[in-house]
Amino acid sequence: MIRPLMQAEWLRFRSHPGNRWIIATFLLVFLLNAAWSGWTAREHRHQQVAEAQAWRTMLEHERSGLLGTPKAGESLEQKARTAFEFARHGSPPAQLPTLGGLTLGTTALKLLSPVSHVTVTNRQADDRKSETLTNPRLEAIGEIDFATLTALLLPILCICLCYGLLQEDRASGIWRLTTMTHPQAWQVLGASLLIRWCVVLLCLALPSALAFGLDPGASLLAYLSWIAAGAGFAAIWIILGGLACLLPVSAGASASALLAVWIVSSFVLPATLSVQGDAKAPSRMASIAALRVIQLDVDEQAPALLAQWYAQNADTTVPRQSHVWPVSFMPRYTEESLRARAIFRRFDAYRATRDSRLAAWALVSPPIGLLDIADRLAGIDAARYHRYALAVDDYEDRWRDYLTPRIMFYRGLTPADLDALPTFAFSSAPTSVAWPLVRLWVSALVLLLTFLLFRHHANTP
Repeated sequence: MIRPLMQAEWLRFRSHPGNRWIIATFLLVFLLNAAWSGWTAREHRHQQVAEAQAWRTMLEHERSGLLGTPKAGESLEQKARTAFEFARHGSPPAQLPTLGGLTLGTTALKLLSPVSHVTVTNRQADDRKSETLTNPRLEAIGEIDFATLTALLLPILCICLCYGLLQEDRASGIWRLTTMTHPQAWQVLGASLLIRWCVVLLCLALPSALAFGLDPGASLLAYLSWIAAGAGFAAIWIILGGLACLLPVSAGASASALLAVWIVSSFVLPATLSVQGDAKAPSRMASIAALRVIQLDVDEQAPALLAQWYAQNADTTVPRQSHVWPVSFMPRYTEESLRARAIFRRFDAYRATRDSRLAAWALVSPPIGLLDIADRLAGIDAARYHRYALAVDDYEDRWRDYLTPRIMFYRGLTPADLDALPTFAFSSAPTSVAWPLVRLWVSALVLLLTFLLFRHHANTP
């Protein structure tokens, strides 16, 4: 009974010219965006490799210079200055290790700082990236990555395919014949919805395969997880389309209701949550003002900080008693950096809190849940990025502790020092997507149970 019904509905679906045009149009858009997102992810990975290779080349050049003929008459100040310049600009890139789903979040990645260069000066003041503290999914429409496009357009595709699915048959009298020949007429509607869900899933799976295929760092697990999330997301909107068909209204009215749900869940609710959280967000202007206060305070304490550093660390005779830049500034840089770090690290903590608050509404806003899964698969979710920022801070402390004595004691650098440089270590383990996937499918199952509860309305001629 089910197989002939599915075959009949499939024949009816594919023979409708409107369905073919809708699928072709949306599939083309998805394919174009998938190609762009995949290529952008590919370029990012190649850039990471090039940056690491450029640093290794620079290190070899520095080592060759140290192994060459010693510079005649090089003063202690010159040794300290050379070591300082290397300590300031010579650190290897501390890269955020992106994951197998990077192609899903290429636009969100640009809003972050996925590469950091630690230093012995104040990185918070010298190397800050100019950026706005806003939710990437609420940014003004610009470059749209594949996950964002899916969250925005996949519901529209579902709404278009479900438009007038039952209302037009009722208006033409076809549904009256259906209810007379098929006592469980809701099964006909269910078969139509199932076919549309499979078609929508295919329209997502093929472009996703292209996007992941272009990314050399993509993984099969990330692809399958994304398809599972997309399947749940599509099921939500297809079932909503089926529920709209059960309403005793016209096709235009039911489509308007679905569009209203799409607007509220995709734009209104996330924007409202963001506005509510802005009151608790740290102020960038206040942070810059606080940084200036710290700089002025540290300037006044510079002589005391210099004397304190030598009192705590000088276990051997200091080559000279009168110090000039950069030696005289090193304790100041350390104090300024540590105090400024506590201010600016609040932004990363706020991002993690904000995204956690948004994810709590995923049950009533499927786009939020889908984008949360995409960020986790790409390895750029706020919680993981916060852990990365803390790892960079720890690496910077080790970098400073290793090189500062070589500057303060005027020893300079040797080839052996370059061989023992601290290295950046960060666990690339992803944030689990299991619970967000469960939430997405729970929403779909709740809607499915609601549809089954009111399925008898489909038996009305």
